[in-house]
Amino acid sequence: MVDKIDKPDAPSPYAVGGTTEAKKDKPRDQQNQEDLPTFKRQNPNLYREKFQGELGVSKTVKVPLDQIDKILFRRATPYHGVPTAEANLVWKDGRTTEGVSFRIKNWQDFLKIKNLKQGEMIPPPFWNFGGEELEIIIVKMGTTSGSWDVREIQKQDHGPWTIDHGPKGKKKWRDYGPLLKLFDPSTGRIRPGIAGLYFLGLVTIILLSLLIFK
Repeated sequence: MVDKIDKPDAPSPYAVGGTTEAKKDKPRDQQNQEDLPTFKRQNPNLYREKFQGELGVSKTVKVPLDQIDKILFRRATPYHGVPTAEANLVWKDGRTTEGVSFRIKNWQDFLKIKNLKQGEMIPPPFWNFGGEELEIIIVKMGTTSGSWDVREIQKQDHGPWTIDHGPKGKKKWRDYGPLLKLFDPSTGRIRPGIAGLYFLGLVTIILLSLLIFK
């Protein structure tokens, strides 16, 4: 006599099997995060322009030509299909604004400028187009965008927009603070103890002067 053999239950025709995760089923943001390291590794220069450039904020400034001393070359690149030069702008008052960009008049000039060395002066005919102003673009990390007046860009002291060394030979009284050890370098505030000693010394000098010249 043959024992009864238990047969496994047949799968239900309505059963849903486990899904296989495919790249096309992933959210777009997740795909971008996975593709970004590969893109960065294979195309480092394009990554810098495409992704890091998108994080910056563009400021458009119209600069009077009579305030420009010279423009120093950094590189030339076709930005969105437009011949563009990146340079450091040196003002006539001695200040420097780094990393500005401006459009080159035509592709013939672009090819000529591209052969310049970094730090070499760009001849005026390549950026002075006969008007009164030069429109420049500055990229800065931030959250807002828009146009700036040239006076606004020149007001930035020691910031990422403009390096302002100020008039030579002139110093404010706070500039002597580190020499006198009057200010706390960590907080920038006046040290009460040191200030008190200087005050007592000043009073002593005044009293001695009164006694001597009395």
